[in-house]
Amino acid sequence: MADMVARRRAPNFHVRRCRTGVDNAVKKLGALSDALGSNRKPESHPFDLMKSKTQTIDIGDGSVLIELPETFSWEFEEEGTLCAYLADEPELLVLRFSVITVAHENPEDNAAIDLSEENAAQANAHGVAATRLIDRSYFSYEEDSEHEGRPIWLRFWQAGFRNHSIVISLCTGQGDKEKPGVSTALQLVPRLIKGLLVRDHMSPLTSREEAELEQQREIVADFLREQCDTYSLPLLKSDLGSLQRLVDDGFFGPEQAYEWCCVGVVFGDVLATEFNLDWVTCNDEFGVEPALRYGDTSVMVFPRTMIFKRVERGEAVDLLELMEGLSEAIDDARRKCA
Repeated sequence: MADMVARRRAPNFHVRRCRTGVDNAVKKLGALSDALGSNRKPESHPFDLMKSKTQTIDIGDGSVLIELPETFSWEFEEEGTLCAYLADEPELLVLRFSVITVAHENPEDNAAIDLSEENAAQANAHGVAATRLIDRSYFSYEEDSEHEGRPIWLRFWQAGFRNHSIVISLCTGQGDKEKPGVSTALQLVPRLIKGLLVRDHMSPLTSREEAELEQQREIVADFLREQCDTYSLPLLKSDLGSLQRLVDDGFFGPEQAYEWCCVGVVFGDVLATEFNLDWVTCNDEFGVEPALRYGDTSVMVFPRTMIFKRVERGEAVDLLELMEGLSEAIDDARRKCA
């Protein structure tokens, strides 16, 4: 069945971007200062970020992982840039992580792309030497700026890691750059670069991905409640009637890919319950996508795009019929993996 391990459609772009820049960093810090300045805490005692527990976060297109200390809180901007703040002093500094991922026209050749050499060459333009490791290089430089008359100091790190170009910026006030929290963050960033990981082919969902799936469930729950007078999401095959009504009544058009992906997540939850599957993340030459996996086998289902692909082709979608077809395909795949 096409929705099983058979590959998903490759994206039709070759560079996937998350943007960064001085202006955004300054605006973010300025907004924090404006909101929190009147309630600014006294300077906190020094703490060792390097020894704190970490949280795994996917950045860029999702194929790169960083281990950020739990002493940081974080959020993603709309364009995908990760912003991190000290949990104890959120107004002190902003760390921003942005990624450009370069993909070959033939996805199987992505592994051959090496941006570390190009990145090391770019260090010369900034008059600095790059630190070079086995599969990555990085360099740093600093700039002075201001926001609404307030002096701002920025430190940038630029890294080339396999087929990823990563820019990390730290933004703080000129008067704050000698504070312990800033000094420790400056020491932390090179360790984060050295600890960057390329995601395994199959890996657990990150906290961000779990939150995204939950948000998509909530979108469907809102529609079912408002349009179908249904107050719970389907979890079993016998509950699919409400979801089928949402499909049949045309609440979403064929151009609403995201909403159909939301429906696919809820349908995936039913598949997970009925067939004993687990949500994981698949990272392959076509990109990064949440999938359902049977145990430790290679049996995978990609429910987020399953329904939308049929809507896009103008096909009628019968969820029970689709589930029966998947049942046969999963059973067959299980036997082959046994």
